[in-house]
Amino acid sequence: MASGSIQPEPIGMGDAIFRGFEVWSKYDAVLIVWGDQVFVSEDTLKRTIAALERPHQYAVLPVTRMTAPYVEYVFDGPRLTKVLQTREGDTTVPNGFSDVGTFLLGTEGLKPAWEDYLKSAAPGHGTGEINFLPFLPFLSAKGWMVTPLEVADATEARGINTKTDLAFFQSLYNEAP
Repeated sequence: MASGSIQPEPIGMGDAIFRGFEVWSKYDAVLIVWGDQVFVSEDTLKRTIAALERPHQYAVLPVTRMTAPYVEYVFDGPRLTKVLQTREGDTTVPNGFSDVGTFLLGTEGLKPAWEDYLKSAAPGHGTGEINFLPFLPFLSAKGWMVTPLEVADATEARGINTKTDLAFFQSLYNEAP
């Protein structure tokens, strides 16, 4: 089933995701992969789907260690406590967990949780957007299980956002057998 929607104003990825609610809410889970993530492996996608233990209040977050994470996920034991985003002025630590632009969330209760999150979510300092990523620790604080799934190849975390990124991936594809 194919569907599409248009976000008339770029106000954040959460808004873009929830514009598809009428389609994805019919399923137990929604798999989100950012459009700039061209190197997420089939293995990562399969492992992510297999790791979803239940569709109720559960999320799977594929992460990888990065030398200089653009986004860093901070866990305190089983809880995701915060997300640091350099684009919003946060400082990350070397070898911190970064995502690979892939998220799997159970759909049951997801939209009411998003609506609750919006009541207190502040726009990002750098982007002015209501960011989706801080929604994940919000879910964790509300009792959702957010399971990190470690990905060995940090290249999977790299998206195509600049000419340098594009050149990097072109060189990888040109080297492929």
